[in-house]
Amino acid sequence: MEYKLDNQRLRMLIIVFLVISWNIVADYYDFSYLLLLAFLLLAVVLGSFHFHFKINEDQLIYKVSFMKIRVLEKHIYPNQIERLKFIRVNWATKAAIIKVNKGLNVRLAVLEPKTAYDHLLTFAKENQVAVEKTKDYSILER
Repeated sequence: MEYKLDNQRLRMLIIVFLVISWNIVADYYDFSYLLLLAFLLLAVVLGSFHFHFKINEDQLIYKVSFMKIRVLEKHIYPNQIERLKFIRVNWATKAAIIKVNKGLNVRLAVLEPKTAYDHLLTFAKENQVAVEKTKDYSILER
C-alpha cells in the first residue's frame, strides 16, 4: 500500500529561510520586484517536492518527486534493514526510522494515514526485521 508523507516541516523551513534571507538581501540591495519574484519562485520550486512511501510484501519503496518527475526512488529489502525504530515526535505524533545496513537511514515522521505505522510493524514481523520502540512511542500506542 502506498502512503503519502506530509512535508509540513519542509514548508515551514522554506518559509523561515525565505523570510530571513529576504530581510538580509533587502537590507543589502534595497527593495526590488525582481528579487521578490526570484524569492517567490524559489519558494514554489522548493515546495513542489512530494514524498511517497510504499509497503509491499517483500520490500519498502521510498520515493521523492519534483512535481511529477521522480527524483529519487529507494528500494529497501528486509535483508538490508538493520532495524525499525519507532519513536515519538512532537506531542502526539508517531514516527519511524528505518535503519539501513549501508546507506542513509529513512525517517518517516508524517505518514498519512496513521495506520501506515501499524502496516510497517506488520511488515517487520512478517520479514523477521528487528523492531525497537521507545518508551514515548509505547505511550502513544495505548
